Amino acid sequence: MAYGEIEQRFETRQISKEDFTSEWGEVKLLIGYTKYELGKRVEGPAGPRLLREALAAVHEAETFYTPAQLPEDWAMTQNSLGVVLSDLGQRGEGSEGLKYLNEAVVAYGAA
Repeated sequence: MAYGEIEQRFETRQISKEDFTSEWGEVKLLIGYTKYELGKRVEGPAGPRLLREALAAVHEAETFYTPAQLPEDWAMTQNSLGVVLSDLGQRGEGSEGLKYLNEAVVAYGAA
């Protein structure tokens, strides 16, 4: 796609995430990483909230990568899920914490 066509599609809002799949996935991962780092550092209820937002962003990134098409990106995303889920599991209490830790094991295993 020529630069002029891309610029025109942006200007007319005719461009979507399907046009830049890998870039959208990368942006979602970066948002997830950033919210994860913030969630680790913030105390009180904001920390777990940011971690849950990080988890949602990484789950969105997961939709852009498949093991067949982009195996390295997919594995990196699964690892990122494991990291966020592990932290949520360590901070969580009771069955909620165990649920996150079990999900982390699955994500790490998939990576």
